[in-house]
Amino acid sequence: MKTLLILTLIIFVILWGIKEYYQLTRNLSPNSAPYIITESIAEFLKTSDHWSGTKPQNADGGYRIFIINSGWGGLFYRLAELCPQWTIIGIEANPIVWFVSQNFSIFKKPKNVKLYLRGIEHWPRED
Repeated sequence: MKTLLILTLIIFVILWGIKEYYQLTRNLSPNSAPYIITESIAEFLKTSDHWSGTKPQNADGGYRIFIINSGWGGLFYRLAELCPQWTIIGIEANPIVWFVSQNFSIFKKPKNVKLYLRGIEHWPRED
């Protein structure tokens, strides 16, 4: 039992260290988006005249939204629920935060989301 406790502690410290390393080297810390901000963004995306005259990128008339450094996934998954016709693409560079976000809604994952583990500097230019 003592060995299991020590092993768990070691794994926790290693994972915490990886998370901190990525936060320090990229000068980023994942934060939650306030609910009112998420609602405002979704309302803007649904009602904006900005999209008139542009060709939709999805078959169902929606567009793609890129969320760079998507963090824990609060904004990411909430926008996916509020804007089901849009494709929400999250890009996260921190592997620990990406893993948590990827498994955040493992049982109820929206179909219009894609989450990638990479830095924005490694994203293909054509997208």
